[in-house]
Amino acid sequence: MQVEVIIEEVLKRLFLPRVAFLWWEETLPPFEIRGGAINIIHYFAGSPLLLKYPAHLKPLYFLTDLDDLEKEARSLDMIVIPKAKAYLIQDILSGMPITKEGMFLSYCIDFEVTVILDLSEVRSLYKWKGKMKRLIEKSMDILRDMGVVLIDASTEDTTELDREATTLLLENEGWISWREIANLLTPHVKNIILKGNTNLSPEAWSRLEREGIRIAKEG
Repeated sequence: MQVEVIIEEVLKRLFLPRVAFLWWEETLPPFEIRGGAINIIHYFAGSPLLLKYPAHLKPLYFLTDLDDLEKEARSLDMIVIPKAKAYLIQDILSGMPITKEGMFLSYCIDFEVTVILDLSEVRSLYKWKGKMKRLIEKSMDILRDMGVVLIDASTEDTTELDREATTLLLENEGWISWREIANLLTPHVKNIILKGNTNLSPEAWSRLEREGIRIAKEG
């Protein structure tokens, strides 16, 4: 590979958003997650001794091996936690996390990194009625107030949350370049709505279409 090509690739990656996934052994996907317009990083919560290394997930870091979680959190633009564990949510809500994954997510929230929690694993909690249900809803409101995006938090909320998570609305933003909109994309965005005087540069429009993202103009 020529030096010019290497330099171009490195510079391109420097400007791509860094999006992370946090996994447990039982939630590891059996397939590769392709980044496209983002840099994908994987983290594993648990002992590396208990894991058969998933070669299809690269790069993969073990939280138990990371000494500076604060620095690691600062390097991210977004982190997604599929099938988040109840203990992790409790750890965050306590404000005094005792697990490495709880500390890591708490740093991300504190530094205003976008955090997306999939709560499908704890959906059974919403079978409660009365006081216990109100207590859980209060906890979810606290997470939302801290900027955490909740997916599948409850039967009532799922449709609205999914729509918000998959649609990016841009209103009266003027002309937007590819580099600018790449910083706004998340792995969940499937639709972009342009309102008012918002327009995309030809490069942005073309690259978004190649990524399979639908674009609509309103107003």
